[in-house]
Amino acid sequence: QPVARVQAKHDGGTGGAKVPADEAGGLDNHAYLSRGAKVMLTRNLWQAQGLVNATVETVEDVVWLPGSSRSDLPLAVLVSCPTYTGPTRWKTEPRPDFPDGIPIVPIPAVKSTFEHDGKNMSRTQTPL
Repeated sequence: QPVARVQAKHDGGTGGAKVPADEAGGLDNHAYLSRGAKVMLTRNLWQAQGLVNATVETVEDVVWLPGSSRSDLPLAVLVSCPTYTGPTRWKTEPRPDFPDGIPIVPIPAVKSTFEHDGKNMSRTQTPL
């Protein structure tokens, strides 16, 4: 399977790319995405519906805007999430342990603001 190395977007001066994820709201400087890859959610997105930090999901597809590079931030990463209980338009094919299929959920990029070396910075990245 092809693998996309997605680079985070940084604002607030130089050096933002070197800030570790634990200082940038759990967002890595880059993410590797591929269909079928197991990924872990790095923040709570919708706790009441099961999209919580450390949930393991599977990448079903990655959606970019037309004309975008595969290293750009995607519009969304479509993940199958067995713990998700909210509304969805898509599900995986049925299987014995999930006869109705597993819900597929779009995960958009999120922005985290933080201070580093006395500068206010931000990082935008897919929280996976």
